[in-house]
Amino acid sequence: MVKKIILSVLIISFFSCKKDHKRIRILSFKQEERLLVEPYGLMPYSMFNLRIKGYVNDTIYLRTEGVYNLEFKLHGKIDTLWNSDYYGEGPIECIFLPYKATEGQLDIEMKL
Repeated sequence: MVKKIILSVLIISFFSCKKDHKRIRILSFKQEERLLVEPYGLMPYSMFNLRIKGYVNDTIYLRTEGVYNLEFKLHGKIDTLWNSDYYGEGPIECIFLPYKATEGQLDIEMKL
């Protein structure tokens, strides 16, 4: 019985961290925001997904660092999905810069 309880606690704590999936909602365009996703050591991965959805009144700049070095300049109504093969090569950081935008609402989601 004790083993089942310990195993349950370990499983719950493992899946509650979610270091391989991050989501952020941006309502304030006064500072940069960063998201970092990292692979778990023994988990198999096959795909990296980056989704940007929302609207802004002017241009924003978004870039990733790590395994993929992407750069996006987006404006207006945004509904962008970028995905690629990923096999656990290392962490990926997404950096949001407000650039010229001063208002809007964005949802940024990164998943391995």
